[in-house]
Amino acid sequence: MNIISINSNIGIRHLRAALAVGDERSFVRAAERLGVVPSALTETIRQIEELAGVALFDRKSRPVAVTDAGRDFLSSARTIVSMFDQSLNGLKEAGGLKRGRVAIGAAPSVVLGILAQTVRLFRREHPGIDLVIHDDVADRVAELVQDHTVDFGIVARGLSSPDLVQTPIARDPFGLVCHASHALAGKDGPLLLSDIAPQDVISLQGGTGIARILGACEELPDMLRRGPIECHSTISQLMLVAQNVGVALLPQLAAGVMANENIRFLPIADLRVEREISLIHLKRTVLSPAAAAFILALKAQLNRK
Repeated sequence: MNIISINSNIGIRHLRAALAVGDERSFVRAAERLGVVPSALTETIRQIEELAGVALFDRKSRPVAVTDAGRDFLSSARTIVSMFDQSLNGLKEAGGLKRGRVAIGAAPSVVLGILAQTVRLFRREHPGIDLVIHDDVADRVAELVQDHTVDFGIVARGLSSPDLVQTPIARDPFGLVCHASHALAGKDGPLLLSDIAPQDVISLQGGTGIARILGACEELPDMLRRGPIECHSTISQLMLVAQNVGVALLPQLAAGVMANENIRFLPIADLRVEREISLIHLKRTVLSPAAAAFILALKAQLNRK
């Protein structure tokens, strides 16, 4: 590692040698401290002096004296070596997962349904690693990954980008979300699409990922695709369901965004549609040790479910 000049061969080893001689005021004792022979240490100091054109030490005095130029050099060298050691220790801590930072992009439903438990367990195992979570829609999460704001993202639909690697990690089935007091919540036997009253449906606007999935579902009757009440977000849908205004067709993770005891998620026997949850990160990018460790913990947590 070059420290003094990109055109020289002077590095940290030379600085440590000069500091040892300056501290010990003896080439012999400095060589013992560094674990080298005195002749090798003398040659190392000579290389510095030859490059600088000035002596660091007065070898004729006993003990060895530091010259004025050497005193200034040793002061700077001590700072450089200290900074180098701190940086190296920080790198070792990051590699050993003692310190670091992981930035994650995810939809709110993913944060609650998939990330929360992993975050809790990961923080317990690695308290020195900070976690930053950006919750947003899939397209925005992809942008955060591409501009390096986050290390990776977890999205609930496929994205067409040549810059991203997408790895499926979970599947999220659709079902009916209704109030706990709704008649369908207490229905005996399997729930069918024909049991749902079209006039009760609270639907999502067509531009959302959930609406697109339902729109492409051939088994879903047209009268259930769009209800008399249309919302811009799943949060609005869930708020209305919590007040028993109507029912909604949503993925299970999305249904859990609102921790409300009055909201029920019911599987629909003849609705076989689900959305794929994928991990996304940039191609040709090496994840940090902390980010890679979090992904391993996330996959392990999903495998236990």
